[in-house]
Amino acid sequence: MDKKLKEICNVTSEVVAGADKVSLWTFQDNYSKIVSIVNYQRINKYGDTVEIKLEDFGTYFDAIISSEVTRASDAREHPQTACAKDVYFKPDNVYSLLDFILHHNFKPIGIICCESVGKIY
Repeated sequence: MDKKLKEICNVTSEVVAGADKVSLWTFQDNYSKIVSIVNYQRINKYGDTVEIKLEDFGTYFDAIISSEVTRASDAREHPQTACAKDVYFKPDNVYSLLDFILHHNFKPIGIICCESVGKIY
């Protein structure tokens, strides 16, 4: 399964314009956090697991769960994603993101996240 998930991220980075990083996340602990299961960077590198908690990124969680898609050309200033500016975007040089909720039996189970690095896309 891990190989298949990595391939999904790899292919997504090829077909989504500006997707320098693609990651898959799962909701855990009754939607109080998301944990990455694959972190792919276009330079063919896989990163470490990351955990993001509702208590630290409440605006983002509310937005992604209610709208199911978050598109932020300038993620550092976008009202739904600016909460991650100093902790996540700046350290990883992320400028833009496109997130989609993944469902199973009509229930949100995770997120696929596409991010541009080094420039606004």
